[in-house]
Amino acid sequence: MATETGARPGAAVALWTAAVLFAALAVAKIALYGDFTADSGVGCVSRQNPDFVASCEQFEPAAWYLPYWLAVLGYTAFAVLFAVAAVRAARGAGRRFALVVAVLAVVLAVVPGVFDLGWRFAIAASSEPDRWVAEYVRDGVPGWYGPVEAAALVAAALAAVVAVLVLRRRA
Repeated sequence: MATETGARPGAAVALWTAAVLFAALAVAKIALYGDFTADSGVGCVSRQNPDFVASCEQFEPAAWYLPYWLAVLGYTAFAVLFAVAAVRAARGAGRRFALVVAVLAVVLAVVPGVFDLGWRFAIAASSEPDRWVAEYVRDGVPGWYGPVEAAALVAAALAAVVAVLVLRRRA
């Protein structure tokens, strides 16, 4: 229901929901960073690695650090963008902005997160010894994190879709 100013409170609530979910995902990634770096360090010097002498040379760890930090950056950026969209929706504006943010979030964060494309990239971009390390680091991620991340991303996408649909309705 629109107010006299054209504001759509339901859309604002949905957009705030998406913002909070993305912020929570960024915080969770940052909270898990200590374990991530510890596993990376252990994997780089592990004698279980078939070619441990050549692992983690020069910039090879960037193959798994880059997707990790891009996810943190993306989740943070979308949390801010959805918060801005929520404020604009509460003021009765920002229909197009909310649509653009929703589409970008789905394409740049939800699809890669749900299909685990960051880790697939990390493993594919690594050399043979570093591929073992990337897989070792991936195995160190808590088992609950993947399903929780996917569920939060899907919920954020659904909240964004609901917001866009509410904003598109005529007053």
